[in-house]
Amino acid sequence: IFILLIFISFNISAQIKVSGEFSTPAYVWIDNNGEGRNVYAYFRNEFFLNEIPRHADLKLYAKSNYNLFVNGKFINYGPVRSYPSQPYYDSINILPFLKKGKNIIAVKVLSNGMHTFQVPDGTGGFIAWGEFTDKSKKISLDTPGNWICRKDKGYNQLAPRFSFAQPPVEIYNALLEPDSWLAHKIIESKWKTPARLSNQNYFGELK
Repeated sequence: IFILLIFISFNISAQIKVSGEFSTPAYVWIDNNGEGRNVYAYFRNEFFLNEIPRHADLKLYAKSNYNLFVNGKFINYGPVRSYPSQPYYDSINILPFLKKGKNIIAVKVLSNGMHTFQVPDGTGGFIAWGEFTDKSKKISLDTPGNWICRKDKGYNQLAPRFSFAQPPVEIYNALLEPDSWLAHKIIESKWKTPARLSNQNYFGELK
């Protein structure tokens, strides 16, 4: 009995409760392998609110780092330093930044694709989850769900490293970008549904 209780407890803590059931959102990327040097990826989640919910928490993690915007406002940079085997996610209250009507959560993720003294080398990836209620409908922030994504075209993937300990410098050509990832309207044909990483066990249990 003692062993059974430990097993049940482990499985519950490793999952996320959504809509009364235990469910795990997926790690996603612009492809299913997450490989590549100095790759920037954009993720968006658009939803409509008839009224402001009582609470709205977004939980997320990205490798190597992310910039989070809600309705065009910068909210957070993260995550904290951690190894992929022991990733630490961020929990952010986005309620103050929501509004009636169309809302846009936009995340810019960088995968270094190399070892640095800040983040070890490894697979790029993004995961998010959360849920809140707007009157009678529930809005889920789980990946892949309602998210869309595209690879950045402006950053030079061959840019030299800033130093032996740091990632590449930023060399950016805005003329190569088809649209603004933060814009109210985007060119939808340039975006796609995020791909689930083929190795969902690459990252350790989120803490």
